[in-house]
Formats: sequence, structure tokens, C-alpha cells
Amino acid sequence: APYSVLSGRTMDEIARAEDQVWQSNRAEKGTAASPAAVNGKRIQTASKPAGKSKRKPRDLGRVPKEALPKFVAPQLASLAKAPPVGKNWVHELKLDGYRIEARIDGKKGSVQLLTRTGLDWTHRMKALAAAVKELPVETALLDGEVVVLEDDGRTSFANLQAAFQEGTKHTLTYFLFDVLHLDGHNLRDLPLLERKKFLAGVLSDGEPEGAVRLSEHLIGDAGEIFSNACKLGAEGIISKLADGKYCSGRGGNWLKLKCYQEQEFVIGGFTLPSNETHGVGALILGYYRSGKLIY
Repeated sequence: APYSVLSGRTMDEIARAEDQVWQSNRAEKGTAASPAAVNGKRIQTASKPAGKSKRKPRDLGRVPKEALPKFVAPQLASLAKAPPVGKNWVHELKLDGYRIEARIDGKKGSVQLLTRTGLDWTHRMKALAAAVKELPVETALLDGEVVVLEDDGRTSFANLQAAFQEGTKHTLTYFLFDVLHLDGHNLRDLPLLERKKFLAGVLSDGEPEGAVRLSEHLIGDAGEIFSNACKLGAEGIISKLADGKYCSGRGGNWLKLKCYQEQEFVIGGFTLPSNETHGVGALILGYYRSGKLIY
């Protein structure tokens, strides 16, 4: 699947056109921060904002029908030690935010923004809920990430936490990367690239720099894309099988590669300061290896 789901161009054609160039020192108007490189060039796949428009007919005839689910547990990415090999992978920028599933029931005029465990956080993101409600769909389940964008286009989890926990005013942006249900049809058994085509159609119209945007993907060498994403300050990438179904839970069809390695430690205690002052001198840490706690 070497072609862009929106333009139909190959990555070489996009690179030669140079009409999707990502600038590392600023976020281009109406685009998302999705740094990567193909053939040595820094590129940025356009992020299309959402907005109110007339609902367009969609070719859903062969897609199984279903009632709008109340909630579908999200598909999760497994941590990978190395970029995947092969041509059947697409790669998205790893966003540092909150995973949110949007449930739209146009028949009832309702929108719910649900966490990855199914908690209703609509009341905490009223402006985003209003933006989602404007999408040209009758019913839908959409999967994505809510983030706070910095001036350089990168995401700030610290600012996102401050917005939720302290009420600090930061603009929230909802990047959508999958659609699970659309207008009475179950899309979860369709290949990923087909689902993304339907999602791109939902988000095809709207105002620049909208609150709801499409998180697009790159096709190319995973190692090169990952390396350049890290050089540009991204958190990492998510690699997904292009023909994979949407399967709740963690599996091998979605892989995450982080630019900054992390390790969870157990705080077992602390030592007193060596200079006879009050407080903590050092923490005593451990980690689990084969079920055993190692100092």
C-alpha cells in the first residue's frame, strides 16, 4: 500500500513535490506536528481539521450493520525494541496526551468523550465535545488522542495535566486516527487503511487550525522515520499493520517505539542525608526481573 490515502501519490511523488515540508522551528498553520523524513527530507503530512458540513454519502453497503456500541475497549500498542521490517506498515507520530474515544449519537443529539477505560469525561472537555458534535455523521465511534500543542507544534503532557488538574487555560486539540463505527456500520473488521479513508472523509472539510484534526500516517522505512522523528524532538512513533483489523487490547498489530527509554522502579525506602540535615538523602530503588525484586 504505497499510496497516500488522501492524494493517491507515492511517497517519492510527495517528496519531489515538496508541498508537505515540516519546519522544526514552527507549527505550520492548519497542520499537526508529525515530524518524519523520507529520502532524507523532512516532511509533514497535512492534518485536516474538522468542521460542520453537509453529510456526504458513503459507500458503506458492504460493511456490516450494527447498533451504535456504548463503548469499545481501545486497541493498544505493544512496546517494540526495534522498528518493524516490511512494507505492510504505516507509521504515525506518537502523541503525548490522553486517549479518548468519541461516541456520537446524532439521533439523540449527544456526544460523549470516553477515556480508555470507558469513563465519561465529556464535562471536562465541553469545547471539544461541541466541535465533535459538528462532524457530518449520524452515528460514530472515533478513536484518537487529546493533546496540548506547544508553539513549535510538539505536544506538552505537562500543560495537558495542568489544564485538567489545575484548570490552567490551554487549548485542547483532538487528533483522530481511527474510526470504529460509522453511520450504523461496524468498521472494525476492515483493514486499517480502509478505515482511515472513511475517517479522512469525515474530516475532509472545516476551518484551519480546528479543534478536531486527522492524525495522518507515513509510509516508508520504519527505522528512518523513527530516527528522524527522534531528531526532531518527537516522543516516538506508532507503527501499525496497514491491513490489520481493529482489535481491542494489546497485540502485535500496533507497535510503539519511544525515543526516550523509560523504566519503572519500586521505591523501597530512603537514606538519611549525609550532611546531618533533615530530609531525604537518597532513594532506595529496585526493579523486577523474572518476578524477583532487584536492588
